[in-house]
Amino acid sequence: MQQHVNASEEVLARALGVSARTLGRERQAGTLTTAESDRLVLLAEIVRLAAQALDGMEPAREWLSAPHSMLGGESPLEHMDTITGMDEVRTMLYQIEYASEHPGVAALENWSGWAATSGPAKAATSCCH
Repeated sequence: MQQHVNASEEVLARALGVSARTLGRERQAGTLTTAESDRLVLLAEIVRLAAQALDGMEPAREWLSAPHSMLGGESPLEHMDTITGMDEVRTMLYQIEYASEHPGVAALENWSGWAATSGPAKAATSCCH
């Protein structure tokens, strides 16, 4: 997962709800707790959704790593240190995907500063940097 999103050990550990040190130990042992496994599955779902909504893994990596004003200046990866944060990022991606599938429809009226433009990558970068 770390290689797929270009995340530091610390950011990945935060997304799983543990310290970087704990994650390192668990990696060596090859085990995760049930809660950590659930969060890893959710993180993988969000990465897959980002790649789908943004038309590829590279745009998804960039989007997940870039600070966004809608997330208080955090990157989506940094924002996903709680389940609520993961849900917020997932919702943003569903809205990006919807906007890209329905050009001309203001799917993101509730997100201040959002400009639904021509295509998901352009829309994601125009609003959120």
